[in-house]
Amino acid sequence: MASNIRTSVPLKRLFKMNKLVNYLLACFLTALCPGNVSHAGDTVKVSHEYYTSFFVQSAHIPCLVTYTLRGADISCNPRVARTNNFRADPGVEGANLKKDYASSGYDKGHNMSAEDNDCSSVGMSECFYFTNMFPQTPNLNRGIWKKLEERERKLAIEDDSVVVFIGSYEKSGVIGEDGVWVPQYCWKAIYIPSSGQWEVHSFTNTDRSEEVGIPAGQQAWIRYCIHHFTGYKPDF
Repeated sequence: MASNIRTSVPLKRLFKMNKLVNYLLACFLTALCPGNVSHAGDTVKVSHEYYTSFFVQSAHIPCLVTYTLRGADISCNPRVARTNNFRADPGVEGANLKKDYASSGYDKGHNMSAEDNDCSSVGMSECFYFTNMFPQTPNLNRGIWKKLEERERKLAIEDDSVVVFIGSYEKSGVIGEDGVWVPQYCWKAIYIPSSGQWEVHSFTNTDRSEEVGIPAGQQAWIRYCIHHFTGYKPDF
């Protein structure tokens, strides 16, 4: 005769198991993708009116910036003028990095762009915090990265809204006395809620920047970071 078997797992134990699985997964992906800014343990979450930044204080760049862009957010007239007031985020101590970017040869590359915020004076102001920046070559920032920002806005208008996730992987060097990390690759993932579709793009952060495929290990790390920080489950 079969004995009674308890199949249910106590919630407290299940929670501990999930934490262990997530920890082991993070360790595995860290070993698979060494040198990612996301590996640092001093990440702080900073929430603003239109975007949220997960800023790594030791690297002085975000490991992830995320926001929802609605067509209504960018369909206004007149528009707010661009401020170019790059400055420290009041929510993060020691985040004034102006001197590090000065004469570095790199642009202060927006994660959430100023053009995404030109219907809001608050959004326009907050998008110039350094918690929304990483060093980008002028070729990338003013070229194919800008074209992708334009596509993102087009999708937001056509499909009502998009959810955007931005980050980087691999370190090519540092700039300034604070040692601001310069990413070797910058990526952007766009989720379209109305269709459930995802798209992801990755670019070399060089003087001859181009779109490149993302190695399988890095894709797994990107999916993990998006899910870990935001709860979204990327399908790419």
